[in-house]
Amino acid sequence: MVLNFLRGGAGINVLARQAGAKVVVADIGVAGEPLEYEGLISCRVKSGTDNFVLGPAMSQEEAVKAIETGIALVQQQIHDSVALVGTGEMGIGNTTPSAAILAVFSGLNPIDVTGRGTGIDDTRMQHKAQVIAKAIEVNRPNPKDGLDVLAKMGGLEIAA
Repeated sequence: MVLNFLRGGAGINVLARQAGAKVVVADIGVAGEPLEYEGLISCRVKSGTDNFVLGPAMSQEEAVKAIETGIALVQQQIHDSVALVGTGEMGIGNTTPSAAILAVFSGLNPIDVTGRGTGIDDTRMQHKAQVIAKAIEVNRPNPKDGLDVLAKMGGLEIAA
């Protein structure tokens, strides 16, 4: 997906071209070896977010670093005279932490806030909701502490 963004082949690239906008691609935490491609901004916090079923997705320090990295990226665009900034993120499986965060903050059952993502069937969606419930049970995020929820349930791309 990173290469697709850089080559202009993703849906966001089509929308950006139509609007006359620029897509800025940054590696905050792509899993694997660091990437080196023309046009890619490397500001990696770490290689991938951790499995939140086994423990926190990231440390609070890593979450703060990712947030600060996102802020720095936006500040650079403003410095370059960009008048309007719209943020977005791309993470493989990122609807799972998004639903987990929503479940924690809303107090709703994970099945009630879990969507199909890339179009999974009923059995996989049920499993996805069970994974989220397990991650919440393992990590016990504090819904009154946004940083705690983000670090335990989120992804580096969401934090940035």
